[in-house]
Amino acid sequence: MIVRILGEGQLQVDDSASAELNALDAALEKAVNDGDEPAFRNALLALLDRVRALGTPLAADVLEPSDSILPRADADLDVPEPVAGPGRDTEAPQWCEPVMRPTGGCKRGWA
Repeated sequence: MIVRILGEGQLQVDDSASAELNALDAALEKAVNDGDEPAFRNALLALLDRVRALGTPLAADVLEPSDSILPRADADLDVPEPVAGPGRDTEAPQWCEPVMRPTGGCKRGWA
């Protein structure tokens, strides 16, 4: 799968990492649902770190469709960031971006 980290680029991550990334995403989702900024920060950084560790960066001149888009490490729980594109909300919360579907809304899970 191709994962984009906003501001960093794209990484190729083996599909076998789906279960591990789902577990990290579940922690991120819980923090969001609880409105817990410190837990959100920790969960987001853990997810980003693991994607970076598991992934192989794509060349800067290569642009592949991303299966998942992760926000920057400095994303805030409560600050909306515009997410443009066909069928997407124009002001989805930043935390929603990691798993935005091209058709709109948040997708939960990595597989």
